[in-house]
Amino acid sequence: MAPSSHSSWGRLRALAAAWLTLCTCTPHTPSHTPTALTLEPVAHGIELPTDIASVPGHPDQLVALSKWGMVHRVDLTTGLREDWLWVSVVETGELGLLGIAFDADFTDSGRFWLHLAESRGEQLLSVLREYTTDPDTLSPPSAVGDVFEVEQPTGVHAGGQLAVGPDRMLYASFGDGGPDHRHTASDLSTVNGSIVRLDVSSPGRATAPADNPFVGRPGARPEIWAYGLRNPWRFTLGPAGDALVADVGDATAEELNHVHAGDDLGWPHFEGHACVAEPCDDDAVAPLATYGRDVGSSITGGVVAEAGPLKGRIVFGDFGSGMLGSLPWPTAEDAPEPTLHGRFDISPTAFGRGGDGHVYVADFRTGTLLRVSRP
Repeated sequence: MAPSSHSSWGRLRALAAAWLTLCTCTPHTPSHTPTALTLEPVAHGIELPTDIASVPGHPDQLVALSKWGMVHRVDLTTGLREDWLWVSVVETGELGLLGIAFDADFTDSGRFWLHLAESRGEQLLSVLREYTTDPDTLSPPSAVGDVFEVEQPTGVHAGGQLAVGPDRMLYASFGDGGPDHRHTASDLSTVNGSIVRLDVSSPGRATAPADNPFVGRPGARPEIWAYGLRNPWRFTLGPAGDALVADVGDATAEELNHVHAGDDLGWPHFEGHACVAEPCDDDAVAPLATYGRDVGSSITGGVVAEAGPLKGRIVFGDFGSGMLGSLPWPTAEDAPEPTLHGRFDISPTAFGRGGDGHVYVADFRTGTLLRVSRP
């Protein structure tokens, strides 16, 4: 667990608001000399993109999600786009079709999951739904069923990330449900304001693994892996059971958090390193880095580049300012300072790594997918 003060509010402006802003940090290592970057368009016409991911076994293919419910397949060699799957979603506020993750054995199983919003009567829901396709031909997918759902009190702060970890578990993020519901982030009886970890080894099911940190604690949801988050719109998983979580801020600070199982990231009591609502528990985990409104307004977490100018670094951005940044993966001995690479004329909502190892970014305003390259 990291030092004491922490947490921030992460507000996902899923429609066209602020998502990432870079700010002042509290580093332990010298700043990395900024690398000049250029953004190379590779595909167009992805209206209101919310997530992008590579397709296992198909290195030239990316999938891109549109907020309104379409899953597109994109050929990286030609830039051609085709509609692959449409799902009915609720698009209220920051809701919609928000995340996708492929099974660790996708090339055999053809299984994947979507993070989406729907309604049941007047009740808004965040739903994790399982699908299958032929992993060789990528035939039109079929729904297996809903494996997890969360009641959402409003149309904001719903999180949206899905990822399968090296442990083969499915991780999903959920926000606190909005300003009047911020208290849920510190309440272990609800998964709002948390990241959950689910065993999806059995088709059509998602259960809490026995080694989740709050299994057996009275009153706690056993699915919770980490909590105390405002709106963890995007995160990336590390090789050692850790994660780098971008939590969208409230009034003053955007956060990058190095997170481990069981961590309390401090929201709603801390924003950044500042205590904003007593009681402020010294056990809350401090953010790895924060930044203020002079740099950005809504953080979008990223992915680790395996090729290109930022190879080996986590690439992230800010929805509000168009800033792009990067940093090496943190360790117990080293908490690196992010490097800011400048502002670009984009509103980044998602980063993905292609089969070529390069990082791709989705521009919410123009519906363009761009490759992060050297000038």
